[in-house]
Amino acid sequence: MRYLQYKMAFIAIILMILSACSNDENTIKETYNTKIVWTSKINDIHLILGDTLFVKADITSDISMHGYEVLLNDLDKITSTSLKAKHIHGKIFYVDLYWVVDVPTTKKMEIEVIAEIDHLDNKLSEKFGFLVN
Repeated sequence: MRYLQYKMAFIAIILMILSACSNDENTIKETYNTKIVWTSKINDIHLILGDTLFVKADITSDISMHGYEVLLNDLDKITSTSLKAKHIHGKIFYVDLYWVVDVPTTKKMEIEVIAEIDHLDNKLSEKFGFLVN
């Protein structure tokens, strides 16, 4: 009888330990060799009101991804505006869009391309900053 009680206590302790462990799969971000490569000029950009900024990038991955989004981030106000969001599936995405500068004052800005790798919130992001004056 005692043997059975010890065995049940041991099993209960093991189950408590296993249920208390965090699920590391939720914290590990897998990129599946996803890459974002800028194909437009992104260095030393200074823009003024009315200029056009061309955003071109290639997104590649070993798996079929679930889309991408392009954000315009205002670093002074700490706000973001979505310039384009696509929920599509594929191993290769070509980002090709433009933004006409509509900011009349000097600001630090950045363009951010986000690859939606899967539906588990695995993402990859690349940014480049520029100045509007």
